[in-house]
Amino acid sequence: MRIAKLLNLIEEKREEILVALENAFCESIDNRHLEFLVQLYADGDIEVWYSNSGSNSYKAGESICIGSFCNTCLETENNGDDGETEEEWIDWYKDFYKTEEAENKLKNCIEMLNMLEEN
Repeated sequence: MRIAKLLNLIEEKREEILVALENAFCESIDNRHLEFLVQLYADGDIEVWYSNSGSNSYKAGESICIGSFCNTCLETENNGDDGETEEEWIDWYKDFYKTEEAENKLKNCIEMLNMLEEN
Protein backbone atom coordinates (compact mmCIF):
# COMPACT_ATOMS: atom_id res chain seq x y z
CA MET A 1 0.00 0.00 0.00
CA ARG A 2 1.35 3.43 -0.89
CA ILE A 3 2.30 5.66 2.01
CA ALA A 4 0.21 8.62 0.82
CA LYS A 5 -2.87 6.40 0.61
CA LEU A 6 -2.13 5.03 4.06
CA LEU A 7 -1.77 8.53 5.54
CA ASN A 8 -5.11 9.54 3.99
CA LEU A 9 -6.76 6.43 5.40
CA ILE A 10 -5.33 7.14 8.85
CA GLU A 11 -6.68 10.68 8.74
CA GLU A 12 -10.08 9.43 7.57
CA LYS A 13 -10.23 6.83 10.37
CA ARG A 14 -8.48 8.93 13.01
CA GLU A 15 -11.21 8.84 15.68
CA GLU A 16 -11.85 5.11 15.24
CA ILE A 17 -8.12 4.43 15.45
CA LEU A 18 -7.81 6.46 18.65
CA VAL A 19 -10.68 4.54 20.25
CA ALA A 20 -9.07 1.24 19.23
CA LEU A 21 -5.72 2.37 20.66
CA GLU A 22 -7.36 3.43 23.94
CA ASN A 23 -9.08 0.04 24.16
CA ALA A 24 -5.83 -1.78 23.44
CA PHE A 25 -4.06 0.25 26.15
CA CYS A 26 -6.71 -0.63 28.73
CA GLU A 27 -6.78 -4.30 27.69
CA SER A 28 -3.01 -4.49 28.03
CA ILE A 29 -3.28 -3.33 31.64
CA ASP A 30 -6.05 -5.79 32.44
CA ASN A 31 -4.16 -8.63 30.72
CA ARG A 32 -0.50 -7.91 31.41
CA HIS A 33 0.68 -11.23 30.04
CA LEU A 34 -0.45 -10.24 26.52
CA GLU A 35 0.59 -7.69 23.92
CA PHE A 36 -2.28 -5.83 22.23
CA LEU A 37 -1.87 -4.50 18.71
CA VAL A 38 -3.99 -2.17 16.59
CA GLN A 39 -3.95 -3.08 12.92
CA LEU A 40 -5.29 -0.88 10.10
CA TYR A 41 -6.12 -2.63 6.83
CA ALA A 42 -6.19 -1.19 3.32
CA ASP A 43 -9.98 -1.62 3.23
CA GLY A 44 -10.34 0.63 6.31
CA ASP A 45 -10.99 -2.13 8.84
CA ILE A 46 -9.41 -1.63 12.24
CA GLU A 47 -8.67 -4.63 14.38
CA VAL A 48 -7.37 -4.94 17.93
CA TRP A 49 -5.77 -8.28 18.55
CA TYR A 50 -3.42 -9.80 21.06
CA SER A 51 -0.41 -12.02 20.78
CA ASN A 52 0.66 -14.71 23.18
CA SER A 53 2.91 -17.43 21.84
CA GLY A 54 1.17 -17.40 18.47
CA SER A 55 -2.27 -18.03 19.97
CA ASN A 56 -3.95 -15.27 17.99
CA SER A 57 -3.70 -14.08 14.41
CA TYR A 58 -5.01 -11.29 12.25
CA LYS A 59 -6.70 -11.36 8.85
CA ALA A 60 -4.63 -11.57 5.71
CA GLY A 61 -4.23 -8.51 3.53
CA GLU A 62 -2.36 -5.26 3.31
CA SER A 63 -2.16 -3.62 6.70
CA ILE A 64 -0.03 -1.65 9.08
CA CYS A 65 0.35 -1.93 12.83
CA ILE A 66 -0.57 1.50 14.16
CA GLY A 67 0.66 0.72 17.67
CA SER A 68 1.00 -1.92 20.33
CA PHE A 69 0.84 -2.05 24.11
CA CYS A 70 2.36 -4.49 26.54
CA ASN A 71 2.26 -3.76 30.27
CA THR A 72 3.99 -6.86 31.55
CA CYS A 73 6.19 -4.84 33.89
CA LEU A 74 3.54 -2.39 35.14
CA GLU A 75 3.95 -2.14 38.90
CA THR A 76 0.60 -1.55 40.59
CA GLU A 77 1.33 -2.27 44.23
CA ASN A 78 1.80 0.73 46.52
CA ASN A 79 0.84 3.25 43.82
CA GLY A 80 -2.40 4.50 45.32
CA ASP A 81 -3.06 7.01 48.06
CA ASP A 82 -3.81 5.71 51.53
CA GLY A 83 -7.06 3.80 51.43
CA GLU A 84 -7.11 3.45 47.64
CA THR A 85 -7.27 -0.13 46.44
CA GLU A 86 -5.10 -1.52 43.67
CA GLU A 87 -8.19 -1.83 41.47
CA GLU A 88 -9.11 1.82 42.03
CA TRP A 89 -5.57 2.88 41.15
CA ILE A 90 -5.62 0.78 37.97
CA ASP A 91 -8.95 2.32 36.92
CA TRP A 92 -7.53 5.81 37.54
CA TYR A 93 -4.35 4.95 35.63
CA LYS A 94 -6.28 3.71 32.60
CA ASP A 95 -8.63 6.71 32.57
CA PHE A 96 -5.80 9.20 33.06
CA TYR A 97 -3.35 7.83 30.48
CA LYS A 98 -5.37 6.08 27.76
CA THR A 99 -5.97 9.18 25.61
CA GLU A 100 -2.39 10.40 25.89
CA GLU A 101 -0.98 6.96 25.10
CA ALA A 102 -3.30 6.51 22.12
CA GLU A 103 -2.45 9.93 20.69
CA ASN A 104 1.28 9.28 21.13
CA LYS A 105 1.09 5.94 19.30
CA LEU A 106 -0.84 7.49 16.42
CA LYS A 107 1.49 10.47 16.24
CA ASN A 108 4.55 8.19 16.17
CA CYS A 109 3.02 6.08 13.40
CA ILE A 110 2.25 9.16 11.29
CA GLU A 111 5.75 10.57 11.84
CA MET A 112 7.31 7.26 10.80
CA LEU A 113 5.20 7.14 7.64
CA ASN A 114 6.07 10.76 6.79
CA MET A 115 9.78 9.96 7.19
CA LEU A 116 9.43 6.92 4.90
CA GLU A 117 7.59 9.01 2.32
CA GLU A 118 10.40 11.61 2.29
CA ASN A 119 13.04 8.96 1.54
